[in-house]
Amino acid sequence: KDALGASVEILFTAAGTPKGLMLATIESSGTAAMRGAYDILARGQGYSIDESAVHLASFTAAGAPLTTLSCSVSHAGATFADLFGGALGLFRAAVVCRPDVSRADRAQKLHLISTAPYGAGWSTTITDDDLLSNDGDPVLAVERADAPNVVIVSRPLGLTSDATDQLSLADHPAVEAQGRREAEYRVPAANKDALWPIAKAAAASHLAADQTLQVLSVRVAPWVRAEVGDVVYLDLTHPAIWTWAANPGSPGYSGPARVVGRKINPRTLQTTLVLLIDGAVQIRALSPAAEIAAFQHATTPTWIDVPLIYLPHMTAALAAAGGPVWLYHYKVGAVENVGERHQVSAAAEVGGLCRLTIAANPTGHTLSTAARSTLTLPTLGGGHIAAWQANFAHIDDGTQWG
Repeated sequence: KDALGASVEILFTAAGTPKGLMLATIESSGTAAMRGAYDILARGQGYSIDESAVHLASFTAAGAPLTTLSCSVSHAGATFADLFGGALGLFRAAVVCRPDVSRADRAQKLHLISTAPYGAGWSTTITDDDLLSNDGDPVLAVERADAPNVVIVSRPLGLTSDATDQLSLADHPAVEAQGRREAEYRVPAANKDALWPIAKAAAASHLAADQTLQVLSVRVAPWVRAEVGDVVYLDLTHPAIWTWAANPGSPGYSGPARVVGRKINPRTLQTTLVLLIDGAVQIRALSPAAEIAAFQHATTPTWIDVPLIYLPHMTAALAAAGGPVWLYHYKVGAVENVGERHQVSAAAEVGGLCRLTIAANPTGHTLSTAARSTLTLPTLGGGHIAAWQANFAHIDDGTQWG
């Protein structure tokens, strides 16, 4: 402060994608690389959590826009939720502590998870036989927060200013019927033109889907392995759930659910899961269209790399099949068919990508990244699809994606 009473505040800023900035905030100690590869920020800007307590692959696998959108933040006086809560909420994600299921000791680590009620590759199936009714009703409908009918996305114009650019989308009939219910997401994007198209799509998805979401509390046996962030498949007939997908609807629910909460009774070990489902629309993940990023050989590859976001789906497919699975190849603008296929025997992360080990290449075609070679599931009538894959493959008559 000078003689005139004026003061100057010097602020550090950090730039990068939400994924990179979150990891840097978690790890940074003020001493470069002491906590891990993302320990890069000056003192006072991070939580100094060691990289061994962070599941890095989950952050990378989140995909766009959390791994692509350019952002700029200042950590001064701001919490993790202040900095990233808006982006996480808008794009249906969260950072949670959960077991690392890839390790034998299931060590607790910070994970970046999806909170959408749908997804490919459920971790387990929960049926009526898994429910515990010895301590009351095993399935309860939980009162949920009011769904927004107005979504506002704001972008800060400065580090210390409250001024923002804003994008607002509203479901006007719902506003008239229910009254105005706002949800605002503050996203520190560096470029307005880059943010608005993806923000508009994300905001529209909230308005379209959130009205019909249901929240369930389900009490299950301790051997049901489901962690926060997992997708599970429910096949329940309990009357507390109502499926509106068919007319006039029916009790029970068969479909995916997202685990958003989990608690264990330390005495009885019974487990209570909080699940997010959509009983109005039959939601299933689309058949994956995994664009090939690299390959070992264009005609007879022993491995093929695709984006890391497909690793959970492929590992689940291999585990469910109990052996190799098939994928069909096509180039953008062409049609996938039995004449271009690869047998996949393993999937693992290599160099930030999902590497598929190819056990067989029985057809003569050529892979090309220039022509955007893509892998997808076999068609149902092609004779190569596994039972688990069929939950995500498209119907051959072209009328439905299932």
